[in-house]
Amino acid sequence: AAAAAGKIGKPDINMPDVNVPKVSAPDVNVPKVSAPDVNVPKVSAPDVNVPKVSAPEVNVPKVNKPDVNMPKAERPAGWVEREANPKAAVGAVGGLGKAGVAAGGAGVAGVAGAASLGGEKKRGMWWLWPLLALIALAIAIPLLLTQCGGDDDEGDATPVVDEVEEPEVVEEEPEPEPEPEVVEEEPEPEPEPEPEPASRFAPGRILDTADGAGEFTALLGAVEGASLVDALDGDGPFTVFAPTDEAMAAVPEAITSDPDLLDKVLKYHVVAGAVTSADLAAGPVETLDGETLTIGLDGGVTANDSNVVEADITAENGVIHVIDKVLVPPSVLAAISSSINERLDLAPINFEVNSAAIAGDSTATLDQAVAFLEENADINVAIEGHTDSDGGDASNLALSQARAESVMKYLVDNGIDATRLTATGFGEANPVAENDTPENKAQNRRIEFNIV
Repeated sequence: AAAAAGKIGKPDINMPDVNVPKVSAPDVNVPKVSAPDVNVPKVSAPDVNVPKVSAPEVNVPKVNKPDVNMPKAERPAGWVEREANPKAAVGAVGGLGKAGVAAGGAGVAGVAGAASLGGEKKRGMWWLWPLLALIALAIAIPLLLTQCGGDDDEGDATPVVDEVEEPEVVEEEPEPEPEPEVVEEEPEPEPEPEPEPASRFAPGRILDTADGAGEFTALLGAVEGASLVDALDGDGPFTVFAPTDEAMAAVPEAITSDPDLLDKVLKYHVVAGAVTSADLAAGPVETLDGETLTIGLDGGVTANDSNVVEADITAENGVIHVIDKVLVPPSVLAAISSSINERLDLAPINFEVNSAAIAGDSTATLDQAVAFLEENADINVAIEGHTDSDGGDASNLALSQARAESVMKYLVDNGIDATRLTATGFGEANPVAENDTPENKAQNRRIEFNIV
């Protein structure tokens, strides 16, 4: 009936009594493994002046301790407990102590092996294997931490930065300075002598000779200005009375500013023929101007009122006599002379009858002349005395000379330098009016002050 209903009855199985031996966990002495003490010698960097090299900043990711989730060991279906192999478990634990992390893995494998090797004697000992695994992990984790750098609170991995080996600096010896090259200076060439300037006058002739003497610059300049170079460079021969530069400086501007007058003055210094000082004769000599000058031989050679200071400088076409004063022909003197009488409108100078004594009423007129000469210290004056026709020629000449000297004495007594003055009597030779009336005769009796 039961079979017909499809029900299977539970058989009665009598399990035999199995005496399972009690297995206790073995006492395993795991040696404590300490990190070796390594004495690393301190290496000091040499003192080298090298720029400081800073270690680069390295961002190392934070390494956290891994969370290990141990799976719960469950007995698989058909589990048969075997006898535990204590030696295999001890070997697994020892492998963890020696090899660190790898050994831990091997120990777990050893535990698994031990589990596989144990007999399936009793299912009541299944808890032993998880216990051995926990013991192995307890040993492996400190070893893992030791090899990862110690027991850090946060487990941060500290990057190890290798010290930068500072390069050795080798001081280079300075290169010796090259010795300066000695350059021998070439001697400077001696300057070539400057060629002498060509003379502007015919060589060797009067003007060229005067130019070489070096004391006739003003005279030669005047000769060139008056267009007399060709004449004096001619064959000649000529005798030239040559005034020095100092003498030429005293020539009145009235002459130097008038080319015609200057031409006459220059020609007045030239005499035809080469006449040396030994050949000169006292008396009048005709000049190239056509007028005469007077040669004197008393106490030295003179020409008019100038002195020959050096004679007989010879040239190819003549001879030169040096004089200390410019010769002025009478025609030029007449043209340039300015009468102080007319300039100052002086009253006539009166004298006592047939005497050189100055009348008292004429001293005021003479004082005017003194004041003018004091104001014009560069002016020289020729004092000339004149008479009318009454009396003989000789007596009139002597009287006119005495009256001129009397006036000169008055001027000198009143402070005028005598070297600026000359006194000359002309008698009745130069009348300014006919001697036919008393009035005209009064005009001819006179003293003239002429600037020279």
